[in-house]
Amino acid sequence: MPNALITKLRQVVLKSIHYFFPLECYLCRAESQIRICNSCKRSLEKISWSGNKIEHSYWLTPKLRDAISQVKYQSQPKLLADLCDDITNLAYSQHTIWIPVPLTLSRYRERGFNQSLLLCEILFNKFGGIVDSTSLQRKTFRGTQTKLGKKQRETNLKNAFVWAPTEKIDLANVVIVDDVYTTGATYKSILDAMADDGRVGFWSLAKTLSEKDLCDFEIEEKENIFC
Repeated sequence: MPNALITKLRQVVLKSIHYFFPLECYLCRAESQIRICNSCKRSLEKISWSGNKIEHSYWLTPKLRDAISQVKYQSQPKLLADLCDDITNLAYSQHTIWIPVPLTLSRYRERGFNQSLLLCEILFNKFGGIVDSTSLQRKTFRGTQTKLGKKQRETNLKNAFVWAPTEKIDLANVVIVDDVYTTGATYKSILDAMADDGRVGFWSLAKTLSEKDLCDFEIEEKENIFC
């Protein structure tokens, strides 16, 4: 069968499926041909500037929180690419070393992926550099941090990470990547493990509006969302 005819038949089949089972936006449930509709994408609140060495792309509004929850707990990792579509203004070079915040082995087995590593791969495809998913390792896990304040988070994450690169790495090129930045406790714990003196950068997809806002979010998986 000619390729053109196969393509035409595929288009007809897809149109028929979409007619009887319309595609929906994963966030607002409006009919949409893409996972996150343009209206929802436009509603995401960008952060224009974050600070020296620390970058965040969006505020963690309830809609973005819902999207991240779907990524982690409803097995929708492809949503991350949609959420990162409009991230184009980051000043990273081809020398950047993207390092994901590691998950514990049990959490990785439960989820099937590390969302921070997926974000590293997205950033690599956009800005170049390399992805290093082995040099930073998770050593301990003392339970969810969702309900903890800043000081409690720092205690919970003390000595949680191990920096074990197999070759020398220029820390000035390293950017730690995570999905959500809350109090900065994870970043601080990682810097302690790396014995960093201010050279390592950090990027997150989202930043909580405030510590109080983090506690106020009512979500179905509230015991797990920020692990």
